[in-house]
Amino acid sequence: MLAKTGTKALGLFKGIKVPAKFAKFGLLCKKHSPEIMVVAGTVLVIGGTIMACKKTIKAHDILEQANRDIKEIDQAKAMAADPSSEQSYTDKDARNDRMIIYGQTAGRLFMNYAPAILAIGAGLGLMLGAHKILLTRNAALTAAYSKLLAGYNAYRTKVANAIGTDEEKLLSAGANTMDISVEDEDGNSKNIKNAMVVEDDGTTHSIYARIFDECNPNWSRNPVSNLTFLRAQQNFANDALRSNGYLFLNDVYEMLGFPKTSEGQIVGWYYDPRNEVEGHIGDDYVNFGIYDQLYKSAAKREFINAAEPCVWLDFNVDGVMYNLI
Repeated sequence: MLAKTGTKALGLFKGIKVPAKFAKFGLLCKKHSPEIMVVAGTVLVIGGTIMACKKTIKAHDILEQANRDIKEIDQAKAMAADPSSEQSYTDKDARNDRMIIYGQTAGRLFMNYAPAILAIGAGLGLMLGAHKILLTRNAALTAAYSKLLAGYNAYRTKVANAIGTDEEKLLSAGANTMDISVEDEDGNSKNIKNAMVVEDDGTTHSIYARIFDECNPNWSRNPVSNLTFLRAQQNFANDALRSNGYLFLNDVYEMLGFPKTSEGQIVGWYYDPRNEVEGHIGDDYVNFGIYDQLYKSAAKREFINAAEPCVWLDFNVDGVMYNLI
């Protein structure tokens, strides 16, 4: 009869659909579950600590009662030791009574602090759970990014094998075909038709590129100072890479005055003087792209020649750091 009734009840709920807004709200809660768990865990830990402080007052009363009971045992033992006393209270009896008092006191103290212990334990459990969720998500994101980067590199390799390495680099950098005029070492002008040129317009760079302009706290109106600063920071970055063996892109962003990014905490450079790391395809040096020969635009030349104070910087990161180590 109960089974039949339960089946009917399930049949009633089977046709009920959860509204989309509630389903989306559940997904939103799942997305922010680490933050929610950390906040809830913090509240529980703080609340448990406050509760434990308040319970300490009652614990003092419990210990005082235990001391009074122990004194009564000592008094009973002393009275039994009197020859004129008719009571019998041996050392064994006193020892057993003390054990009972100790056990009761321990139980009372545990019950006194149990709510605080449970609250603090639950809070720490929530924090550890949030940490585990974040670790799992970071591992999944790193794996996905690594597969995407590996597929992109494999595609670039196929293109380079088909059309040539230099041409592939130009295409990857967003080169356009145009007629240009260049000067040789003697200062003579020479016209080149259908040359592949990369322009510094901010749309042909990688996602890691940043423009060094007046919005940067280290920028100066003096182009020479900017070029000197960038060269010094590039040398410093290479020294740090060779000294530590690795360098994150966010480290370079920080030393240049750019805000850190989420991808900057994943990608970077890995240095191995033997260059024998399995799968290592990095350059073993940091390059800001200031003198990159791919970029033949007037803006790049004007910056190097101290005629333009702003410049686009692009960074030759090796890839995902955790896969390079």
